[in-house]
Amino acid sequence: MTMLFVYSVNERYFSIGNYFYFPVMVLLVGSYNLLSSYGRNSWKIFIGDFKIPLTILYVLTSVFVFQKEYKSDVVFSYILLLGMFYVMTLSKLNEIDVKWIMYSFILSGLVLAILLLSQMRLARLDLLRFTVFYSESDFYDVNFLGGYIAIPALLSFYKGWVKKNSCGVILYKIATTIMIIAVLLTGSRGAMLGFLVGVGILLMNRKMILQGLFLAGLFVLLTPLLPDFLYERLFENSYDDGSNSQRIEDWMAGLNAFVKSPLLGNGFDWPEDIIYRELRLKLTAHNTYITFLMHFGIIGIGFLLSIFYPMVVVIVRNKNMRGLLAMLASLLFISIMIEATLSIIFYIPLIVIWILYNYKKNNIYNTVI
Repeated sequence: MTMLFVYSVNERYFSIGNYFYFPVMVLLVGSYNLLSSYGRNSWKIFIGDFKIPLTILYVLTSVFVFQKEYKSDVVFSYILLLGMFYVMTLSKLNEIDVKWIMYSFILSGLVLAILLLSQMRLARLDLLRFTVFYSESDFYDVNFLGGYIAIPALLSFYKGWVKKNSCGVILYKIATTIMIIAVLLTGSRGAMLGFLVGVGILLMNRKMILQGLFLAGLFVLLTPLLPDFLYERLFENSYDDGSNSQRIEDWMAGLNAFVKSPLLGNGFDWPEDIIYRELRLKLTAHNTYITFLMHFGIIGIGFLLSIFYPMVVVIVRNKNMRGLLAMLASLLFISIMIEATLSIIFYIPLIVIWILYNYKKNNIYNTVI
């Protein structure tokens, strides 16, 4: 539903600015559900998980007390996204809810993949990569689009190839194949490698050799069908086309701007504005984590880590959560290659992973995930 909603709103980078009313609706409905489920003990919601409200308070303190530079839409976006994350991850869900969340997440990636395959339009004549157009001339960024589709594709792969006791195995395999084709057509090396990182984690088991060979065979069959310009980009001249040197230059600019104010960050401004203000360079960070550093600083990053570090530790240590580890590793890798600090490309998969982790943690032997 989220991706269909975003498709109708039209935002090239899936950023929150043009569809803020969706997280607002989630906040209102989610808050009502939380207050209804907790009843008179609603105050326990904050006590139970106070780290996200404190992170929002840090954002406001940085702006209004420490008087850091800011753009109101950046601050507003962080408040909405963190608030949406808060109410969605605190909701009490049963097995049926979790199943439908997984189905919907996979469907969101599949819908975008089918749209891409049905349109089969190049982004531009000077950008020979396929994407989804939401108007006659406007389209979704190929790296963001490929990066998003890769995560539902990985969950579908897990359900279809790894957990073969799942219902609808054939449907999962078909959906995975369609989404893999779409990712390849975007020409996003980061999305392709991110997907393979997750698959590598899932296949780190002797029992998975056959599935690994099947997937390798699928890639062997699909890659020759790609247009020559995409095949060359992905597999031949992938690393000498200038894009990687430009990305490293962007990263270094972001880091050099960050060290100008490491403790409290450079303020909640757009990354390109921060870099220009600090270094007089017309560049952007082009990296989710470097942008987080510039916005939050070391102290603020401590707040963010306090939210997510416990989940990461549990997922890494628990063999029954290998599927979640694969999705998390893939998302974290892809986020290195794009600047998704205010994009649902980062937050929606993260929310889904958190919901599945929270359910699995309390139902460790349940085979839903």
